[in-house]
Amino acid sequence: MRPESLSVPRVLLCSGWQTVNIGDIAHSPAALALLAKYLPQADVTLWAFHPLSPETERMIHRQFPHVTVVGGTVMPNGKTTDPALAAAMDSADFLLHGSSLAMLAWQQAEGLTRRTGHPFGVYGVTYGLYGIPEKATLSRAKFSYFRDSVSLSAARRDGVHAPVMGLAPDVAFAFRLRDDEKAAAFLRESGLEDGRFLCCLSRLRNTPFWEIPGKNTPLDPVKHAHNEAMKEHDHLPLREAIIAVVRQTAINRLGGTEAFRRALDSYFDGGHHWQGNEPGFLTPWLYDYAGRPDKTVDRVRTILAKDYKLAPNGYAGDEDVGAMSSWYVFGAMGFYPNAGQDVYLLGSPLFSTVKVPLGRGKAFTINAKNLTEQNRYIQSATLNGKSWNRAWFRHGDIIGGATFVFRMGPTPSRWGTQDPPPSLSAPKSQPVMSGGPFRDYFDTSGRRDCPATVP
Repeated sequence: MRPESLSVPRVLLCSGWQTVNIGDIAHSPAALALLAKYLPQADVTLWAFHPLSPETERMIHRQFPHVTVVGGTVMPNGKTTDPALAAAMDSADFLLHGSSLAMLAWQQAEGLTRRTGHPFGVYGVTYGLYGIPEKATLSRAKFSYFRDSVSLSAARRDGVHAPVMGLAPDVAFAFRLRDDEKAAAFLRESGLEDGRFLCCLSRLRNTPFWEIPGKNTPLDPVKHAHNEAMKEHDHLPLREAIIAVVRQTAINRLGGTEAFRRALDSYFDGGHHWQGNEPGFLTPWLYDYAGRPDKTVDRVRTILAKDYKLAPNGYAGDEDVGAMSSWYVFGAMGFYPNAGQDVYLLGSPLFSTVKVPLGRGKAFTINAKNLTEQNRYIQSATLNGKSWNRAWFRHGDIIGGATFVFRMGPTPSRWGTQDPPPSLSAPKSQPVMSGGPFRDYFDTSGRRDCPATVP
């Protein structure tokens, strides 16, 4: 160590693995924040393992104006591809390898040691997942900290023997960049309350760079197939954790009705609905829980027209002892039973008159006034002559014989938007609560809002 560096240590931070998701972006500024807090006298240079996006580099310079950013790489023999990197390596007292999915920069650490003889340390990495030959380099580090106990145990079992080894959380947890004004506006727009919502980020086995605009990365069919094969398995623990948190804590709201509606739109518009998947039979009717019965009408009618036809292959998949055809009949009549409840969800009939015999001379009748293909939306309704403003009804409302009269129109109305269907877990003292049949997963408060995600 040079005498002049004793009072001003020079640290070369190797980070910047990707700038694709929030965790990758957070690694570098979070590590810089920790260094600024615990080693404020240090002269820090950020060595971006991969080029930073312009937005990320601007963010770092705004938050850390005295930090220099360099790029390039170092060869095993110590030669560099960038003169600025060579100068940073030669002047650095210490190389700090930031958090990552492995010691990605193991070759860079070895090249620095050959070039300068200066030490290095590793903070918060995973070990042993990707076949990276990092074992010997981790042992030569002054310290090797791992971000999970599985990695630490595996490293010790494999014979990694750095002088100091232990657990350290991923450095991204130190990310503290805030914009309170934008955050408050986002919470208001999303119907969220500060401290009473859950944010979850799921992951695929392989980052689908081919889906990221601007990356110009061709589809990798092997990685894509592996993602598809493993995503249900990988996401199941996350869904179970969400359910447990919402059931056991005060966090019982995931975005409100508008977020729920957006999630449904994303599901359908993204082409994820296949009518042959019977567990999804209820999904197009869930818009009633989001206060958008008009969307239920649109989705159901699209499915009736697209997925059913007069042909030997007229069903989407297996008819399954009447399951597929019964869905069509209910959709055409304009209502659908929510299995496990005495509740029926309303859509829009294909016929101006529907009559369902109930036995003993009684019938359930629907009369749709002014019904045409364009006039598909209910503007107002009566049940047995009394005004009815709910996009749902109970079995007890019709079993003794009943008549619905719908006045139809060409545009969505406010009818059915204010009083959503009841929850399966609603207390007897509160027979009408919103949130839908999955409220027992997401909300036990009885407030009139819907969850943003249905497992």
